[in-house]
Amino acid sequence: MRILGLDVGDKTIGVAVSDPLGWTAQGVKTIKRIGIKKICKRY
Repeated sequence: MRILGLDVGDKTIGVAVSDPLGWTAQGVKTIKRIGIKKICKRY
């Protein structure tokens, strides 16, 4: 079973996935946070 890990920071969110045995993890993606106020202005 694989495990999804999130590293939530002030400016970015890092996403990592473990190997099938759950021993190590590899970074998959870094997502830039834009904030709830900016999201609300779009709609």
